[in-house]
Amino acid sequence: MVAPPLDMIAEKFDQRHYNVKKPSKRLQHAINRTEMQQEQDMPGPRCFASAFDFLDRNRMADNWFLMLECFDPHEPFHAADRFKELYATGYQGSILDWPHYDRVAENPEEMTEIRANYAALVAMCNDYFGKLLDYMDEHHMWDDTCVVLSTDHGFLLSEHGWWGKIRMPYYEEISHIPLMIHHPDFKNRAGEHRLSLTQTGDLMPTFLDF
Repeated sequence: MVAPPLDMIAEKFDQRHYNVKKPSKRLQHAINRTEMQQEQDMPGPRCFASAFDFLDRNRMADNWFLMLECFDPHEPFHAADRFKELYATGYQGSILDWPHYDRVAENPEEMTEIRANYAALVAMCNDYFGKLLDYMDEHHMWDDTCVVLSTDHGFLLSEHGWWGKIRMPYYEEISHIPLMIHHPDFKNRAGEHRLSLTQTGDLMPTFLDF
């Protein structure tokens, strides 16, 4: 957009998170949001739509690999209205959904709103991931399909007095990430937990072994 509606953006978005005077990815996101008229226009739903298209075309074949990189839940914490309504805080100010990686400076009401926006986005991710699990149920895919769920890092949502990651020590909330694996050859081990240390770099050789 050559001439974005900067006045509208400045009025709608909190300038601490979206500085219209300084072009950045934050401003670009605010511009992009003007094109997200429906839930299916948002990045997460579009990502899952592409996954279902891939599965419709390929699930009956052998030796396919699908990596679904949703990016969400990630800042900006922008979820569809039906999820945001689940975590409504009563906050009446401008949009706060992209905290800087820094010490917490917001007041308690603003902190609650930011965390509620994150919770709404997590709920949206859970909903769409549930659609994927339902798809696997519907098409009887669990007997010949391996599923791995993980992420790259956690995020501080005002814990320890910080927002984000990178700038502060690697607290548990940042470095202790999920790794859940379903493998049809080990169904008798379902529900087991491991105490072993794994790292993201272990994923690729594990996939190759599979």
